[in-house]
Formats: sequence, C-alpha cells, structure tokens
Amino acid sequence: MYENGMAISERDRERIVIKVPVTRRGAEAATLLADAGVRICLTACYNSKQALIAGSMGAEYIAPYLGRMTANGKDGFEECKRMRNIVSGLGSDARVLVASIRDAVTLADLAVEGLDTYTFSPAVARELFDEPLTDAAADEFEEAAARGAKGEVEFEKASVGGSKEERAGSSSSSPRMTATIRINGKIVGRSGGRAPPPPPPL
Repeated sequence: MYENGMAISERDRERIVIKVPVTRRGAEAATLLADAGVRICLTACYNSKQALIAGSMGAEYIAPYLGRMTANGKDGFEECKRMRNIVSGLGSDARVLVASIRDAVTLADLAVEGLDTYTFSPAVARELFDEPLTDAAADEFEEAAARGAKGEVEFEKASVGGSKEERAGSSSSSPRMTATIRINGKIVGRSGGRAPPPPPPL
C-alpha cells in the first residue's frame, strides 16, 4: 500500500488524496505516507472508535460509510456524530468525510450537526432540488413571464408611525410611503420607507 500510495501521489501531492482502509496494515502504510507528505483519507470506517486512529496519526480525512452501517444494524448517523466529537476532542484537524449517503434528508441532517464534508451520488444531488412547492412557484413565474405581465405600482402616503413624543423628536418631517405592488390586479408585495423631502421653492 505504501509503494502504491507514493506512486499514485507523485504527480501532485498537494492535490491528490490517497485512500487507505482502516486496518492495521492500512494504518502502518498511512503513517509512512503521511510522514512523506502524502495526504491521507482513512476509508471503510464502520465504528466511531476508528476515529481515534485518524485523529492520532495525522490523517486528513476519515470516511465512515453511513448507509452501510445503518444497513448492518448500527446507528450510522450517531456513529458519524461521535467521530466528529472524537476528532474534535483530540484537537485533530481530521475531517469526517461521510460516505454512503442514501438520501438528501440525511445530507441536511448531517449539516445541522456540523458535518459538512460528504461524498454522494448524482441521485442524491438531484433530490436536493425535489420540492413541489418550489416547482409550483417556478411554474407561476414562467407563466407570468410568458404573459408579459406588467406590474402596476401604487404609492399611498401615510403618517409617520410611533408615539407623539417619537414624532416630535424625529429629525425629519417627511411622511412615510407605502408601495403596494400588483401584478394583474393581485397584490404580490408591499414595502415602506420615508418619502424624499419636497424640493425647495424656486
């Protein structure tokens, strides 16, 4: 493994990361590779205790197989969280590179827990865009654009809000304006702000 890792990484050791299994032989080879300046990812990780190996030997990544752990009766999600806590507790710079992610919901749950490095399939990537409400809104935008809809903006003057004392202490006497935005008669938004002062008399 050591010889293969050295040969593969020789082209560009700043960019190429060598994957080595978390076994005794793998750890021995990874230690030698790391000492030679090769970037290491310890892979095929199925137990949080293996994060101790990555954190103590200078590996840049440890790659747990979340989906496969879960399929084999383990709580893959909890194991990944424990790995993050272990490398953090060791003061290691090793990153938990979560692999074998089966769906986009799991991806989002990992992000909530601060696990931000993953490898996942194109199918999971496509799921990130799978939201019916967003699709429906996008269809409405497309339909409005196709009709060439024009927005009609109406401005209405309103008094300055706040208490009498707040109004008395205001540095500006300009009234506030409310902008009501309509598209084809339907109100789609409102905004408020202070109206510009009137121009000085000529």
